[in-house]
Amino acid sequence: MENASKALLIAGAILLVIAIIAIAVGIVSSTRGTIGVAENQIDAMEVKMHNNQFTIYEGEVTGAEVKDCVSKALSNNTNTKQSEMKVWVVVTAKNSAGANVTTNYGVNGSTTYNTTFTSSSVETSARFNCVTSINSQGIINKITFTQK
Repeated sequence: MENASKALLIAGAILLVIAIIAIAVGIVSSTRGTIGVAENQIDAMEVKMHNNQFTIYEGEVTGAEVKDCVSKALSNNTNTKQSEMKVWVVVTAKNSAGANVTTNYGVNGSTTYNTTFTSSSVETSARFNCVTSINSQGIINKITFTQK
């Protein structure tokens, strides 16, 4: 009888250990889902912050705003390591003869264009139209300015 009692105690202890392990596995797997959601929210916030610094230029802007945007984009490209967050800026401005001159700044995929900006290439008071483009991840990756 004494052996049977010991066997029942051992069996009970084993069942208790199995239950504790099952609970621990459940907690770990539910935590993984929470961590994944948190990572997605952080990514979404990062994309929104990135885009917000450039969407303010959409529509009609001045040459001063073009200069500010190009400087901001080049700074962004220098400070980010993520290639999908790099920005390509295309500026089409009129030269002194009235002809359109297009200059590319920043990064477009594996192509790197001008990484320094000559502010004299854009007249401060000139009016430009700005259009932004997004990639498949919803990130602004191209900004096009065309002088009116």
